[in-house]
Amino acid sequence: MPKNIPVTVFVLTYNRCEMARSCLRDLEALAYTPLEIMVVDNCSNDDTAITVPQKHPKVTYLRTAENLGAAARNLAFTRGSGDVVITLDDDVRGITDQHIRAILEIFEDRPRVGAINFKLVHGQTGQLCNWVHHRKAEDFHDKEFLTYEITEGAVAFRRTAAVIAGGYPDNFFLSHEGPALAFRLMDAGYDVLYSPQIQVQHFFGREGRTPWRNYYYDTRNQLWLAAQFFPFGYACRYLGKGLLSMLVYALRDWHFGAWFLGVRDGILGLPEATKKRTRLGRDAMRRIRTLDAERPSILYMIRARLFGRGANLEGCG
Repeated sequence: MPKNIPVTVFVLTYNRCEMARSCLRDLEALAYTPLEIMVVDNCSNDDTAITVPQKHPKVTYLRTAENLGAAARNLAFTRGSGDVVITLDDDVRGITDQHIRAILEIFEDRPRVGAINFKLVHGQTGQLCNWVHHRKAEDFHDKEFLTYEITEGAVAFRRTAAVIAGGYPDNFFLSHEGPALAFRLMDAGYDVLYSPQIQVQHFFGREGRTPWRNYYYDTRNQLWLAAQFFPFGYACRYLGKGLLSMLVYALRDWHFGAWFLGVRDGILGLPEATKKRTRLGRDAMRRIRTLDAERPSILYMIRARLFGRGANLEGCG
């Protein structure tokens, strides 16, 4: 991959006009060329539709007709001009010209890499956050490794790989859309990488968030993810562990109702989910099982998650 190839930096926003503008101001200060800055307004009902095009005329502005959730990021792959697409949430900051060069070097040196996850730290405290990878954070947060998770609001894609893989699923809305795309990338022969070279800050915008959403969508989408991708035996083990974990989190945080509705709607949606089924090939499943072998122990996970608030399993948002 040659240097100075076209890069698109894509920002997804929903009802966070001022946060989106802060993010765009940072991006407009980048010196790298050729660089396209694109923002997709996920049908916000605040001032985003008026303010962003007026105050940032050089930014490519798109507005969806309805809130598409995570699937709105697919516009970065279909409408963006860059051969590399960096996708950010509107409350993520810190991409630099050096980061862009590091991303391009990884894609150039390793043609199998289809996506690169960034290291995320809390914007106020500087502490590691949004750790969704199946490794011990304290041991691996500063090491590069392969993963099948995608932190959707802080990741770079080889655009051709994302297009070949079909982009994010359009039925998940949010939660587990990252693994769904990662599995598709792996099935197409690509790797998904975590690289601490690219460290950005997450400022956790609260607009548009609801406290029950993780417990509902994480639960529902686990059922659909298993139905769409996994062989029966692996799906049973995946769901047994995942649904039980979400039940524990929901009981702990007083969101049993959201968990129950997630199970109900997940089961009711299984016929439609199976229509989208793409059973993963033997090589992809072998690599998934290899990555599973790196999972921390159950006791570790109990200490890390059971005694902390929230079930933030979705990455950014």
